[in-house]
Amino acid sequence: MLYASTGFTYRGLAPHTFMPMPGVHKKIAPGDAGDFHVRASFTYKGKKMDFSTIAPYLKDPLVLIGFVVFLGFTFSRYLVQHKVIPELPPQQGFIILKQLLLYGFVIGLLVIGLGFGLKYKELNHAEQNTAFQMLKGELKHNLITTSELSKNMLNILDKQKIVSEILRTDGIEIFEVLFPYENIELNPSVSVQSMVDTSFEQLILTGLINNELQLYRFNAAGKQVNLTIDNTLSVLRSLQDESGSRYTVKREVWESNLPIYRKINEFDVTVFQKSLTALERLRTNYDVTVKHAIDYLNTVKVFFSAGNAITKLELYKVLSKERFSLEITTEYSAELIKNADNLIGIEQALTKPSN
Repeated sequence: MLYASTGFTYRGLAPHTFMPMPGVHKKIAPGDAGDFHVRASFTYKGKKMDFSTIAPYLKDPLVLIGFVVFLGFTFSRYLVQHKVIPELPPQQGFIILKQLLLYGFVIGLLVIGLGFGLKYKELNHAEQNTAFQMLKGELKHNLITTSELSKNMLNILDKQKIVSEILRTDGIEIFEVLFPYENIELNPSVSVQSMVDTSFEQLILTGLINNELQLYRFNAAGKQVNLTIDNTLSVLRSLQDESGSRYTVKREVWESNLPIYRKINEFDVTVFQKSLTALERLRTNYDVTVKHAIDYLNTVKVFFSAGNAITKLELYKVLSKERFSLEITTEYSAELIKNADNLIGIEQALTKPSN
């Protein structure tokens, strides 16, 4: 006799011999034993589904809510099919069905509304992150521009000071009289005109204006000054960017995403706008500052040109342009450093809303 349910055949009464049916019982190879483990699964519409394939999707709140509702209705259906819940009279059944439909409709609306809200929040957060990442890239570019301008200004200021110190070389008495240290100390209490008048009075009183040896030293030193200026001018001209193509300030990302930035409470739009405006102003003043530095050196070069007479007017031009160029270069460098610190602080603050 053949027992299909067990997969064994029984022959005779004794002895009992059990034979496995072909194709029913399979041997498990030793190497396959490690792959044999218990899995949580269920059957849906005749298909066996593994729970581990569904679990990752339950991270979404809407999927989780739907899954709970699905389990609730499935469990209710199970109770009704197995008559765990007794049948109700038609009138009471209609009332309960009506309530189920009503509450089911309300729950459905709530889930839909919640879904739109979550999706809007998710998209809004993603949009903010994208906008901030783009702004960080633009801000990084502007920081590089600020850093390059700062380095150039320090270089220009250093070149100016070298020329100013040469003009005050010890041992050349006419230099000491014509170019007082008060001028490069930027002392506002001493005017340029008063220094010019005092210098020419000393030239006359000390007799240096007629001292051939001192005049020879003055002219020889003047030639060395002009050689230094020629080398310095080539450096300063190389740092110019009148076309505005080398040192650029970008704001395209900022302007295109400004409505997004205004929605974020953690981000101060006003502070960033002020810093960006200040940087653009500094970028414009960069060319002006470099021009004044070049103009100062050219004025000194003309002063020491062969055959040029030493006059109060020529000395006034040198001292006034020297003071003005040193003042604006020093102030400009300080503003650049301050603006760079502000931009660095803003860059650090940008990491907070995007997290």
